[in-house]
Amino acid sequence: MASDTVIARRAPLMQRPGGIVVRGLVILGVLTLIIGFVYLKLSETYQFHWIIALRFIPDFNAGMILTIKAALTAGVIACFFGLFIALARLSRFTQLRDLGALYVHTFRSVPFYVFVLIV
Repeated sequence: MASDTVIARRAPLMQRPGGIVVRGLVILGVLTLIIGFVYLKLSETYQFHWIIALRFIPDFNAGMILTIKAALTAGVIACFFGLFIALARLSRFTQLRDLGALYVHTFRSVPFYVFVLIV
């Protein structure tokens, strides 16, 4: 009789669908509470001077516009460069195809951390 009954076990959190998401949200919530608590404690002892910060709004706006222009320019250049590499990989010329493959495999094998250190 005992062999007929099946005991349903719950899968561990990381094996359940969405388990990683739930764990991430819990961690994010805990970090938010900690940061909020630290902010509240600091705001009791330190008064932020908004007048000084408001004087630099034109500089912040100029920096934001420059950042957006740089990001859009880099995106367009990257699209054209990526298109060129993709066309090289699809080329019927062996040397061009190998050159494109060499470029792709070189950048795939270098860890992202190295790029961060170089830039």
